[in-house]
Amino acid sequence: MDKYLVDNKGVDRERAESHLRRIAEAELRHAVMAPPQVYSLAELKVARWTTRFAQVAHALTAVGAVEKSTAIAIQHDYEVALAVRQDSGRIQLSQLVRMPSIRRKAARLITGTGQGSGGSQAPRSGPSRVAPVGMMIPVRYEEVRGELYVLAYAHTPFGARFTITAWLRGPVFGRPPHPPSIAGALHMIVATDDKGSTYQLGYSGAGGLVEWAGELFLRPEPPRDIRWLELTVGETSRRIQLDQEAVAEYITVQTSAHSPGEHYLHGVAARILASLPLFPDDIRRRHPEFRPVLPEHLANSLGHVIEALEVAGVLSPLSPVPGQLRTLCESGGITGHGITATARADLPDPWLSMLTQFHRRKPDTASPGEGCAGVAVTLPELDGVRLSVLGLHNGEDGTVIHVHAAGLPDIGTREEDALPLLWIRDAEGRWHTTRRNVSGGRTGNGELSSRLEVIPPLNRSSWIEVLATGSSGEIRAGFPLHWR
Repeated sequence: MDKYLVDNKGVDRERAESHLRRIAEAELRHAVMAPPQVYSLAELKVARWTTRFAQVAHALTAVGAVEKSTAIAIQHDYEVALAVRQDSGRIQLSQLVRMPSIRRKAARLITGTGQGSGGSQAPRSGPSRVAPVGMMIPVRYEEVRGELYVLAYAHTPFGARFTITAWLRGPVFGRPPHPPSIAGALHMIVATDDKGSTYQLGYSGAGGLVEWAGELFLRPEPPRDIRWLELTVGETSRRIQLDQEAVAEYITVQTSAHSPGEHYLHGVAARILASLPLFPDDIRRRHPEFRPVLPEHLANSLGHVIEALEVAGVLSPLSPVPGQLRTLCESGGITGHGITATARADLPDPWLSMLTQFHRRKPDTASPGEGCAGVAVTLPELDGVRLSVLGLHNGEDGTVIHVHAAGLPDIGTREEDALPLLWIRDAEGRWHTTRRNVSGGRTGNGELSSRLEVIPPLNRSSWIEVLATGSSGEIRAGFPLHWR
């Protein structure tokens, strides 16, 4: 049997590609038969045919049923066919869709980068060394004042760095002879190791008027066997031991019971749950006419996506997940999803827990409050990716979990597809999801350091369980948190 047509996971690539082409042809007929209209660039981005095709193409490429380059080629063929069929009254639309910038944007909708899958394969190795820190260092550097929280240390093939969070006050901008800015002060930190070598630390991350979060990279790269580093921050020095063991109460690995299509739909559910607005009951009572903005765009074309996954053989027609996803959408007040499966009440525990919090049947009892928790736990490899948790902090963006991933696939893959799906259960048994909503980026060599927003925020929980799920299995890791 031709391995191109059906792989060993039962994926029917030929049917998947044919189905994607039929969708493009249907959208072409719709666009040609629609009343003559000249679209602006903004309207073109959200046009119905673009969204529907991109949603289905992204799903099929994410589960490996269609090559990214093939999906982009089909998109390009559609644009050419549409341009040929335009009459003189709609020539402006023809010119728009043929612009290279529009083609690149359409490609980014499918792959996240506008590139094919020809990137180099990353080395399948995780951080060589991680160590929890959880230390606060007072900052007194000229006019910059505040507190620097060092969460964890990681030494990977790309280099050595500390994950940090800082609450600092001082000049936002500064050039000689004026006092240094806050960012300038973060670049002035010096480290000395147990062998007497010194290193300059460079900051990479985000910052505002007060809160800063990111990484401090050591230059040059230190040896891998150093036992401690002494950080000098302005007028203050603190010694950080690097021989501390990362402690987890348990780490379990299980083979996934979900098909690739079900795993993809669980990711869709997580994005929907992360986007549901949370409002206290008293606001709803005082303003009964108030209607929150719901994440309708995330549920757009879900019925077509489910159909495509079934055609490709990665989602069984008997799977309960489509029905569960319908219940999730309708419980959140989201319409237009197009899911025809019968709604089901047996929702997965994380979904049900978060829906409960969305409706505020169990309101939070306390404000999350500012603080940091130093932790360093490296999880076993999942789908070829090695993930490390390198601390948490509560601040302006709610709760943020710092993670590092190694062994990522090619550069044409969205982060949301490359990273395992992360759920977090707190000490009270409530579930939280994560999304990349704060800055952070790929560091190279198949590595990624990122800060994920935890939704809803953690209330300084004394313990969490991290559930990482992929197409091949799931990993659960429970560990205590010590907040400062």
